[in-house]
Amino acid sequence: MASAPRLRTPPKDPEAREKGREMEDSASRPESGEAGCPTLLSFDEMPEWFQHDNNKWILHGYRPISGSARASFRSWCHLPNETVNIYSHLIPAIVFFLGEWFILQYLASKYPRVTSTDFVAFSFFILAATLCYAFSALYHTLMNHSCAVDHFCHRLDMLVFIGLCVRGDWHVRCGALDSWA
Repeated sequence: MASAPRLRTPPKDPEAREKGREMEDSASRPESGEAGCPTLLSFDEMPEWFQHDNNKWILHGYRPISGSARASFRSWCHLPNETVNIYSHLIPAIVFFLGEWFILQYLASKYPRVTSTDFVAFSFFILAATLCYAFSALYHTLMNHSCAVDHFCHRLDMLVFIGLCVRGDWHVRCGALDSWA
């Protein structure tokens, strides 16, 4: 029997809101009897807006539409079909964020003619790369939240990606890389 995904809006009265939290907690509990393994849906069980935006050749492993960021982030602990997309963007985002200082130290020692303007430009480039990976991980995490959140996060993901490409193109075309040699 197929489960019907539902989009939820937050209720106005506190009792209904608490009941919604209980439903959210029970939605993340396993139904199949396996500890910690939530129910995953097939492509055909997903809403039409989700089917339109996703790959029809990936047939199974979709997280149910949750309407909850908490439930979406909980899926980091499980293995839905978005796991590789999430972690292949989340890990580099963390590495770039933490490694920026080391990269700048390396550039200062390797290229003594690097100016503070070059450091600022390269810092913005690394920041753009970090944001590109972070927003992509956020998009793949929250794509099962709701139609509005899915589209908003997808737009953020594309905006940062385009910003990274434009920034890198400007950096190369202005000859900033030639001044380091």
